[in-house]
Amino acid sequence: MLSVLSVLSPDGTSRRLLVEGESGLGLSGGVLAALEVLAGWSLVTLSGSVDGGQDRVVVSVHRLTARIVRLLGRRPDATVPASVAVEVAAEFLGVLSAGLPLSQVALRRTEVDELVAHVRAIRDNTVGEPSALLLAQADWAAQSLRGAGDAAGSVVMLEANLTDRVRVLGSNHPETLSNRHNLATAYRGAGRVGEAIDLYKLVLTDHPAAIRRRPPGDAPHPPESRRCLPSSGSGGRCDRPV
Repeated sequence: MLSVLSVLSPDGTSRRLLVEGESGLGLSGGVLAALEVLAGWSLVTLSGSVDGGQDRVVVSVHRLTARIVRLLGRRPDATVPASVAVEVAAEFLGVLSAGLPLSQVALRRTEVDELVAHVRAIRDNTVGEPSALLLAQADWAAQSLRGAGDAAGSVVMLEANLTDRVRVLGSNHPETLSNRHNLATAYRGAGRVGEAIDLYKLVLTDHPAAIRRRPPGDAPHPPESRRCLPSSGSGGRCDRPV
């Protein structure tokens, strides 16, 4: 538990979210029991209170303690290897993101902001290449920011995630293609239409290779890419709203 908390956001983690995402943590004794032990040993700090039935307690690990735990996790004889802590943290976020559909992100912005902070922290604390699960969570975070109206924040995350996916999966992988399309759409939302068109063109250029790698029945990509090319009759404009 401490190893996972050490790779999450240094600003702390809502106890409510830890309870909601408990199934992704794989704890035998449960989250609350683990937190009680950690707090008893002064390894975590619990701040805030339960207000009107709402659990507003935030669980924090001192930055120095978290750094030491992460460094110990990189040792060959580590009890909890750093790679395991990162993957469990990503699974924890996967449980939470599954319960926060994109249609609700604007209404649950505080929760979105915390999850995005955790995704960024996990990526920063990843040694080596990010896993497919972490890349998927980063994509969810970027899409959530766009859905909540933060086009600039979405672009930054999608750009970084696209770089990771090209390096880890290759330029023609279907998930890379999807990431590229999502970034083009985010560029449109941010008013960067020229960059959006360039990416849409690249999506279509890579389309045949991506088709060959997709499972049967999977759609190759959304149709927005085709609408933004001069040959589509749009004159190179992206007129349809996102």
